[in-house]
Amino acid sequence: IGYFLKYSFEQGWVGPAGRVAMAYFWGIALLVAGNGFRTKKFETFGLYLIGGGIATLYFSTFAAFQIYHLFSQIPSFSIMVLITVLASVLSIVYDNKWLSVLGIIGGFMTPVLLSTGQDNQIALMTYMAILNIGLLSIAFYKRWGLLNILGFIFTYLLFTTWFGSHYTETKFWPTIIFLNIFYLIYCLIPFAYYFSRIDDERTEEFLIITPNSFIAFGYSYFMIREYFSLEWVSVISVLYSVLFLLMASYLFKKDKHNQNAFVILLAKSALFLIITIPIIFSKHWITIFWAAQAITLLWAGIKLDKKSLILSAYLLITITLGKFLLYDYISVFRFNPAFFSIANSYTYMITERYITSAFLLALLYVFARMAKRMSLQHLSTSRTSDSEDAPAIFALWGGLLFIVLNIETASFFHDYLPAARFAAISVLWALFSVILMIKGFKDNNSLIRKVSLVLFSITLLKVFSFDMSNISTPYRIISFIILGLILVMTSYLYHKYKDKIIDAIGAAEKTGVK
Repeated sequence: IGYFLKYSFEQGWVGPAGRVAMAYFWGIALLVAGNGFRTKKFETFGLYLIGGGIATLYFSTFAAFQIYHLFSQIPSFSIMVLITVLASVLSIVYDNKWLSVLGIIGGFMTPVLLSTGQDNQIALMTYMAILNIGLLSIAFYKRWGLLNILGFIFTYLLFTTWFGSHYTETKFWPTIIFLNIFYLIYCLIPFAYYFSRIDDERTEEFLIITPNSFIAFGYSYFMIREYFSLEWVSVISVLYSVLFLLMASYLFKKDKHNQNAFVILLAKSALFLIITIPIIFSKHWITIFWAAQAITLLWAGIKLDKKSLILSAYLLITITLGKFLLYDYISVFRFNPAFFSIANSYTYMITERYITSAFLLALLYVFARMAKRMSLQHLSTSRTSDSEDAPAIFALWGGLLFIVLNIETASFFHDYLPAARFAAISVLWALFSVILMIKGFKDNNSLIRKVSLVLFSITLLKVFSFDMSNISTPYRIISFIILGLILVMTSYLYHKYKDKIIDAIGAAEKTGVK
């Protein structure tokens, strides 16, 4: 048949209209034949024929418009829409998702195949929105998750193609509106789909939310920054965060026993809130808000008993501390590590510096207390490794406090009393070791006492090897007096609590703990 048709076309026996008519005829014939084979228990073969018929109808319309110019754009577009509707209806009637897949491909290819090169944004994106709602309604009704994925891929591919070819700032408003309509469709469809058939184990439908959010936010970020300014991008990130928070809240209210999807939505809300902070605020304020956000994530992780949220909180607090020490102090507060001083003067941004340090230390302490409470809750379970988290965070808090005090003390004496600078550092170290020693005795913690002794030993080494030759006599005398007093106090503490220490060592030996 194919060779005969090819020969007849070459000989001019069949004109363009006849060729298109024959194509439509064979497309309809395949549909009829496919339905006939299905009724005679040749279901798979019949579906192949039906699929071929739909593809033939698509190609026939394309040929009539693009090759032979028999149809104008509007009739061609209307016919292809009807073919897409036909494919969708048949997929439901025959309960076969592959016919819907064919309809999706044909539906999204329609504007590409019938394109004249001219931009008609409103018509194109209205068509895309209607097509998405229709096809995803089928996916929702028949629970065909593949349609969600294909619709998502083709939607953003077509949007990206249009954006690269036709977008200008004059088209900002319709573009941002349609973009976020697509975004809402692929956010709400998994959410509604979940409620139609609640399943504790299946949350795969929500995974599409992640790429959907980042793609939509990426385009929104670019357009809003160019049309307005960077600060206005925070509007869209806050709206995304609120949307996910509302969805999570509603989900938790409806189904408190199933928390998998709830955690996914809550994590997305937290993520966009974290993104919002650097956009709205700047410099050191980001540190404070990120630390508060880490506490919120930890609280949610503890309440929901979700390891993923707890690990996210740990990661965020680590990033926050790194930013504070490596960026805020050096780039914002102008701390010079080489000279261990503030580059401009000690009073440069002193209020902001103190507020940031105080808030971060306070929030980190709260974080450590929450981790300790979580550890106590897990002591009776098999998750004994969690009990190591709280001491590590408290050690991190102590280390941060030690670093901040060293930076501020060194910077202050560098500007106002340079001759006493090294002696002041020695005194600070000695006092810090005393506080650690008292804490170690109070909590009966040998590790803290050992750290205290190590720090005090380093302080003595510094005094005798460095301070003796670099500090003037008055400050050297003060340094020695303070060190002597600390030695006497340490000796007194060990004498006072020696029985307690001996008992603790004996108990540890009996239990095999070192």
